[in-house]
Amino acid sequence: MRSKSVPSDSLGLPAGAGIEELTVRAAGDGMRVACTIGPRPGFSRLVIRFRTDGATPATPTDGRPLLDVPAVAGATFRGYHHPLDRGSVYSYAAFGLDDRGSIQSTVMVCAWPSAG
Repeated sequence: MRSKSVPSDSLGLPAGAGIEELTVRAAGDGMRVACTIGPRPGFSRLVIRFRTDGATPATPTDGRPLLDVPAVAGATFRGYHHPLDRGSVYSYAAFGLDDRGSIQSTVMVCAWPSAG
């Protein structure tokens, strides 16, 4: 698997208040996805979406859903996304949303499986 990460954008939140990391790694017939929230999240909900058409999800309703959970301070959410289409690039975006649904933090990652 090869991947390219785009740094998080915490939209003015103090250090430790955003999404700290989103990682995607090939594993078997799928991808292992992990997202870590800072110790003092400035948001209440974590949403991860994905697309396979060459674009990265731009909003919490764009693309297809992978995860939608309450944000927990310092937590790392892990999931297994499968099966994969080995001919596709998977673009993931994690969104930290406040109680009104406004985006407070984002992280984006593109990944694709290795051949074979």
